[in-house]
Amino acid sequence: ELLRLRPLADDPIIAAKSLITLLRALQLGPSHCIIDCFNYVDMIEEIADMWQPESLNGHVDAEFAKIIVLFANAVYAKIKFHQNNPGYACLFHIRGPDDHESQETFEMEEERAMKVAQNLVSILFTLSDVFRQTFVVLVCGKPDSQVVVRSLLKPLVDESHCHFIAAKRVLKSINKSDKSN
Repeated sequence: ELLRLRPLADDPIIAAKSLITLLRALQLGPSHCIIDCFNYVDMIEEIADMWQPESLNGHVDAEFAKIIVLFANAVYAKIKFHQNNPGYACLFHIRGPDDHESQETFEMEEERAMKVAQNLVSILFTLSDVFRQTFVVLVCGKPDSQVVVRSLLKPLVDESHCHFIAAKRVLKSINKSDKSN
């Protein structure tokens, strides 16, 4: 609840760091963090709305504001994925850089697996948009924006990797079920 007390509408750096904090809690926190983050969906939507570049009146770097909006959308999508797909948090458990070849299998119906894979790939596209905008700010943005944007890179890379591995695991489970039929 402390995040709600922060001046999210007044300071783009605080808004961005709040989103990073939520994403890191989802990535690295114990399993109950996923459920705890459900309480922040409204706040994330508000962040995305308040930092729309057209509503800034020139007070903030518009390119940095776009990152905040895109990043909020990515965090929102991850939380909604977990709300809509309870029990699939295990897809995101990666023990090391070589874990993409995990032998862990997931049993799910093919239709369900396709929907899960589609959601994961959709989130990957959202993360790709965040990366693209991040590099725009790193190359052309204001120095104070660049510092915060650099702190986004590691969580973004980790999140992209997790979603790629999760999608691969789901698709692998479909492939295994096809071979057994």
